[in-house]
Amino acid sequence: TTLSVFAPLTCFKRIDSLRFTSAISVALAVVFLVITAGIVIIKLCTDGLMMPRLFPNVTDLASFWRLFTVVPVLVNAYICHYNVHNIQNELEDATQIKPVVRSALTLCASVYIMTSLFGYLLFGDGTLDDVLANFDTN
Repeated sequence: TTLSVFAPLTCFKRIDSLRFTSAISVALAVVFLVITAGIVIIKLCTDGLMMPRLFPNVTDLASFWRLFTVVPVLVNAYICHYNVHNIQNELEDATQIKPVVRSALTLCASVYIMTSLFGYLLFGDGTLDDVLANFDTN
């Protein structure tokens, strides 16, 4: 199913053909953020949250080096630079590339940071690499 859904999206000649798909994915990320924030707010009001650990527990050299495992995640999160030239070529006014990039990175960074904050407040040290995996059927 994944192949049948995503494979056709890779065949478009112009990147603006993905505008609706991109809008849906951004909207779903914002909906997830709102739901997560809502759960955190409800749990804060009912005293259902414990204070998470604010700083990493660095006990030895191996745990220090594990701090750097976040770098590939951050690099992948912001790896949109290879599309910038295509986007600039498709803009009617190519001078608009700076506001486009600025708004895209601001939106993505805001959603990523708030999702990680609310996910960590909600799950603490039990937060998995994929925050969605922390939510179960209950």
